[in-house]
Amino acid sequence: MIATAGGTLSGGGYSINYNIGEPVIATLASGNNMITQGFEQPDDALLNSIIASLNMKVFLEGFYADINSMRSTIFDLGISTDPSETDTVLVNLWSPGNLEQPAYSLPAVLHTNGTASIQFPAAIRGHAFYIAIKHRNHIETWSHNPVIFIATTDYDFSTSLSQAYDDGVIAPMQTVGENVYALYAGDINQDGGIDGQDMNVIDNEIGFYGYNLSDVNGDGGTDGQDMNFVDNNSQLGLFFARPY
Repeated sequence: MIATAGGTLSGGGYSINYNIGEPVIATLASGNNMITQGFEQPDDALLNSIIASLNMKVFLEGFYADINSMRSTIFDLGISTDPSETDTVLVNLWSPGNLEQPAYSLPAVLHTNGTASIQFPAAIRGHAFYIAIKHRNHIETWSHNPVIFIATTDYDFSTSLSQAYDDGVIAPMQTVGENVYALYAGDINQDGGIDGQDMNVIDNEIGFYGYNLSDVNGDGGTDGQDMNFVDNNSQLGLFFARPY
């Protein structure tokens, strides 16, 4: 079960089309569309082969609005009907023995409190995987070490810098509060870094409103506040850190 941006995931009686930077569309094998809160998990009865749960917590620097809370961006934009939903992320599980492509990949809804729950195939139980989080305009971030999965696995990126993989030079996440850490904001073109190319996207879309990659702070509009994140983070020499 593998998908990349623009790819299709399938299994357990459903298929999912997902592009980074677009709301998620889930379609049941029967043809019934489920296009609502970013990504809505199909009924358990339809996913009886997917019974290994990952409960994670991760904050987005740009969307962080208050203590342990983010903006309800997809709700505010009318994509979701749930005021607790912030945005979708792509969760990739990478086997440390094969870093050519992710072993499993699924989208998930990230809630305003930073939580998200994803159900993977039971086959991952007893195996270790790096957890990698991709968001449409934040830097891809990996777990510091491979995580051994059980029936229900918890992983919290937000509690410590040591939760994220790093290059030994630059802090792998941004501090957004006392002992609270978040993914760096501003990788709009998803090339792994934050630089002038990301600034150019904002320059070209100033005044745009909606679900746009250039909306780095998740308030629905593209303006100088988004540029501030890119400007500040571009000076840090950031580039995503991976174990390969």
